[in-house]
Amino acid sequence: MAQEIKRRFKGSDDDFLLNAQTLCTILGDDLADFTARFPYADAAWKDELQADIDAAEAQPSDFFRMGDKMIVTDEIKTLLITVKIAFKNLNTYAGLAFAKDDVNSYVQGKDLWREGKNKTLRIANALALANTYAENADIKPALLNKGYTQVDIDELATLSTTLFALIKAQSNTVKTRQVGTQSRILQLNAIYKKLQEIGKMVKVIWAADATKTDQYHKLIYKKKVFTTITVSVLDSETEKPLVDAVVNIPAFPK
Repeated sequence: MAQEIKRRFKGSDDDFLLNAQTLCTILGDDLADFTARFPYADAAWKDELQADIDAAEAQPSDFFRMGDKMIVTDEIKTLLITVKIAFKNLNTYAGLAFAKDDVNSYVQGKDLWREGKNKTLRIANALALANTYAENADIKPALLNKGYTQVDIDELATLSTTLFALIKAQSNTVKTRQVGTQSRILQLNAIYKKLQEIGKMVKVIWAADATKTDQYHKLIYKKKVFTTITVSVLDSETEKPLVDAVVNIPAFPK
């Protein structure tokens, strides 16, 4: 089993890409300063970073891929309502045609339905088996004689085929999401590595300018920001301050 690739950066993918794009724009304005101290940091180098950001933004997000799976899952849930009705109809006609005959359990697919409940693959197999037995020459005439129709029998096969197809589609969306998400994380991690390199470079370029260095570092690194609040505690009788308490409250980094 392949090892899961984890994000090396903090925050959401969208926030990270927004910061990366902002940094790349600023980098364009300051490129001459970078090239002066680091000759390889030229226009082509900056354009390569922009191309990496564009490629990552073009990749569907994990949320988008998860939406594909949810759509297929909803289709399966809707189909299972029809499946349940189809099984109930077959149960009714088989009960009329065979009473308590042993063959009844095979035709109805009761055991398979109960075993397969909430397990779509087993339900799809139960539908296929029910169709096979309903088409059996020794069983079909008795069902038709009670009012069950060829359309009803064919529906069992159609529902089975459709359910199998949806199960496969659901599996594919899960695999696609896993592969796609891991691929996008690799892209984002590669961008982050370049941003970290830029973070080191600005320390040299603006060694005496903390404000300029901080401009870049805020976009690269997620740091905790603390807001200091001074609270006065009052005496309940005199309502005069007893002590000044200073509380550091961590705010979500922006």
